[in-house]
Amino acid sequence: MDGKDTGATGSLASDGWNVLQCNQLAMPNSTGLNTMFIPYEYNYEENTAQCQKDYGLTPDYHWALREFGGKNITRDMKGYSNIVFSNGNLDPWSAGGYLGDDESWVRYY
Repeated sequence: MDGKDTGATGSLASDGWNVLQCNQLAMPNSTGLNTMFIPYEYNYEENTAQCQKDYGLTPDYHWALREFGGKNITRDMKGYSNIVFSNGNLDPWSAGGYLGDDESWVRYY
């Protein structure tokens, strides 16, 4: 393990993750006032403009949902079994998790 590789991108340098998120794996997230993190609101327009400027790429924010499903959990996950969705108020990732049939969790639709 290379302790100097703080971006965890190996030979891709730090741009590796940026190119990936500018292509198919955009991971928009925001933080609110009641967290330990500095408040931040994700801006799709700014991210898209930066990706186009830096790499000539336009993020496909809906790629993962089209490719793997998930916008409609009841329909998209119907054929799967043995999956455990673990969410709770203490889970730091619960804001992006499946909390029921309510599709409001898909924030960018």
